[in-house]
Amino acid sequence: SPVDVTLDPATAGPEVILSEDLKEATWGRPGHRWPEAPGRFDTDPCMLGREGFTSGRHYWEVEATGRFWAVGVARESVERKGCVLFKPNAAIWGLQKYDELCVALTAPSA
Repeated sequence: SPVDVTLDPATAGPEVILSEDLKEATWGRPGHRWPEAPGRFDTDPCMLGREGFTSGRHYWEVEATGRFWAVGVARESVERKGCVLFKPNAAIWGLQKYDELCVALTAPSA
């Protein structure tokens, strides 16, 4: 069965709006900033889930709507200060859709 993900507001980056039940995230309220926190993404609209796992096979189901969306997975050790670099050795991987184009968010490892 799919993993039940609860989003962690303590890690939410700028312009991210979370639902009351912490199950949905919306990007797009310009100027919205969360209070400073050591574990918060400070420049990109990213956040982590509250629960994590260290081994095994896991999946989650995502309902994405609109012309633009992105979803990803990251290690807890992902760098959260400054621009997020989506590449394997940076501990974060993503998938993005813009209009009809769907791309893997990745960059060379070196």
